[in-house]
Amino acid sequence: MTNNLTTKIANVLGDQYLDGIVLCDWGSCQYTGAWNMFKALEKSGMTPLHVDVRYSNINTKEYVVADFKDCMETDMLKNQENFHCEGKDCDCGGDWDYRKDLENWYAVKDSIKTVADCFEYCKNQSWDLWSAAPWIAEICFDNLELLNVDQAPGAGPLLNVMVQGENYQTGFYCWLMSKHGFISDEAAFDGFDT
Repeated sequence: MTNNLTTKIANVLGDQYLDGIVLCDWGSCQYTGAWNMFKALEKSGMTPLHVDVRYSNINTKEYVVADFKDCMETDMLKNQENFHCEGKDCDCGGDWDYRKDLENWYAVKDSIKTVADCFEYCKNQSWDLWSAAPWIAEICFDNLELLNVDQAPGAGPLLNVMVQGENYQTGFYCWLMSKHGFISDEAAFDGFDT
């Protein structure tokens, strides 16, 4: 165990603690630290871990879904204008047509009705949980700030260690959304790419 928060999480979870980079209920072994943090917060809350959170407002589920859709659509339209790729001379070799991505977005947009659906959409677009959880959480909570959350330990190549360092923050974001009823089943967090 490499830091104080890791020790606190291990103490809270006891024999439920997953040590190292091992397969967890969220799929990829690279999310072990996020799962540990989520489970420790679920079991004991923030006080034993000496972590805290600040935000100025909790938005409604309806607001979160609508804002998620607006942001995704704005991003799709902007990328279609700025990064449309045609021909063999473009960086993507001519195989990428952002219009297809936009068409796919319009096909699924109306099916996104819950915050869990927002996660599912990101998962289906090959997002990783390290990107999806903080972004969606920041729509749920205005001016969101996690306090006293150390980097999580990691293993493997340098880039793996770097992204695994976000695991404690990621697990905290997931727990906050669960605690405040945005997500009712933690299955929303499993199956993400790494």
